[in-house]
Amino acid sequence: MTSLADHSPFPFTAEECRSLLDMLRHLHDYEPMLPYRNCAISRLLSEIFAHRVLHFHGDLHARLSRCSSVWPTNPVQKSAWVVAAEYSLMKFPTHHHESLRNLWVDKIAYVRSWNAYLEELTTEWERAIGHSAACVMSASMLKILLGASSLQSNVWVELSQGFSTAAISMALVSLLSGILSLQMRRDAHEGAEVVAFFEKKTHPTLGLYPFAILLSIPFATCVWSLALLAVATASGTFGTVSGDVALISLAPPFIALCLIYISLDYVNEAPGFNVVLRFLGNAAHHGANWLQHV
Repeated sequence: MTSLADHSPFPFTAEECRSLLDMLRHLHDYEPMLPYRNCAISRLLSEIFAHRVLHFHGDLHARLSRCSSVWPTNPVQKSAWVVAAEYSLMKFPTHHHESLRNLWVDKIAYVRSWNAYLEELTTEWERAIGHSAACVMSASMLKILLGASSLQSNVWVELSQGFSTAAISMALVSLLSGILSLQMRRDAHEGAEVVAFFEKKTHPTLGLYPFAILLSIPFATCVWSLALLAVATASGTFGTVSGDVALISLAPPFIALCLIYISLDYVNEAPGFNVVLRFLGNAAHHGANWLQHV
């Protein structure tokens, strides 16, 4: 087996195994079940035997994890629009594609893992809906306050109005896409349902990347809306008060963001300067290759 319980290819969890063993131990106590005892035990043994055959139990190249492939696979070539979508959606599709790929290794589906992934997606979509609703209310209030201000309109106020409108638009996209995603969620009861679903959602050349991009839209657009709201708030601050007062007003949140970044850097979760340089280097490399083929 494997030391990672979440990646185990075994068809039952530890709790389910305890329940099954307890049922077998007390099977003779349930008189209505006695006529079906052999059938129940046979179904249980068939599941275990199918697991041993499917994952090459005892062979040299046995599948010890559901995320490990025993067959040679060719990496999926990402097109230009997929790369653009990944960066515009803050690399959230990359995370979702990795999760989907681990759920569909060697075209084998696991109902338990798929339903657990749906629970994670549901939590993510619900958070996106809640944050987007708050963003819509905050950006709308900011536009109302700026419109009702007796101060003369200037460039900063106009920028704040524009960014507020953009924040509301992105938040509405996140809100609607999150609600639609929650409505389309379907838990699986049989492995065949998961197999049919993945076969339907897999692109012939791009694999699961288009589906991963679709799953990333609610939360990615939510993050964009919050970022636009932050820019709108900062612009409105500079447009309604003097420059010195605006800097003093924005100093506390800036210090808080710096502390958050430092904390993330200590736990190796923050992108450092090397990541920026690597990104610029890769962009320059791709640009040079493109110019060679023009």
